[in-house]
Amino acid sequence: MEILIINKNKTVFNWDSKILKNNDIEGIATKVSKNKYLKKIAIFTLAYSMYSQKIVMAAGTTANTLDPLGWKLLKLIRGWAKWVLLLMCVVEIARSGTKGENKTLAIVTKYLIIYASMYLIPVLFEAIETSFPGGN
Repeated sequence: MEILIINKNKTVFNWDSKILKNNDIEGIATKVSKNKYLKKIAIFTLAYSMYSQKIVMAAGTTANTLDPLGWKLLKLIRGWAKWVLLLMCVVEIARSGTKGENKTLAIVTKYLIIYASMYLIPVLFEAIETSFPGGN
């Protein structure tokens, strides 16, 4: 068996099965560390595998461990959104007032619906989840 690393249609590194059969990890490590290109590939591969391992572990967790995190995140978003929407509503009311328009009720209703949907939609999702067999 022969293992090749090819880049731009050229063989960058080639080692045969003798090294692998003898479990000569030191020999492989020496060849990789001497070649600058292979060293970069090895570092990237190790870093990526460590990063992806964390992602796979997070994805493999159960919904019971992710739900509290999701609710905390939603609570943070709601807190920020309340102030952002409030400020946007006041600014829009002020703009319509300076233009002489009387759209205050429509503007307030629009922002109230947006803010209320942040509370209503998660409740609806939970209701749907519990309505079907296999749901919580």
